[in-house]
Amino acid sequence: MSAHKLIVGLVFFLIAGMAQATQADSRLHGLFAQLKATSNLEKAKQIESDIWKIWSEVEHQEVRRLMDHGYSAMQLEAYTLALHIYDRIVQLKPDFAEGWNKRSIAHYMLGDYDASIRDVRQVLKLEPRHFGAMFGLGILQSEQKNLEAAVKSFEAALRVNPHLKHARHKLATVKQQLLVSRI
Repeated sequence: MSAHKLIVGLVFFLIAGMAQATQADSRLHGLFAQLKATSNLEKAKQIESDIWKIWSEVEHQEVRRLMDHGYSAMQLEAYTLALHIYDRIVQLKPDFAEGWNKRSIAHYMLGDYDASIRDVRQVLKLEPRHFGAMFGLGILQSEQKNLEAAVKSFEAALRVNPHLKHARHKLATVKQQLLVSRI
């Protein structure tokens, strides 16, 4: 695995790493509004943390246990094992956005970008404001040289969470690549 892919994968995993979606929680609407409105970086970090905490709530005990095992497998770079674990999570709780998100990351790390994109799209159906999934989609699209789509995904992530430093950096890079490709 290339160093670039490993670094991008780790950033992708870390951004999405805290989320386990209970996206219907009524507290989220206000938090997303506050996140967009604030210019205070410390406050933005706290709001983002609050969103991740809400997304981390899952009542299904087996899914919580499997998520822990999947996280450990990812940390050990046992991506095939992680994929099998996330497959089981998706079976047990198909409305759990983070099961799909984590499975998307495992697919990405195994080089199956098409499967990863399918799973990211499912995450976004379940939680349209999932800025980690939007960022991940942009990464996948940029690696597939679908630069215009990548720009849209990074911009969407930044509309939801304007404080995503990695998304802002990738957006600038992809825009530059797009400009060069048109010359």
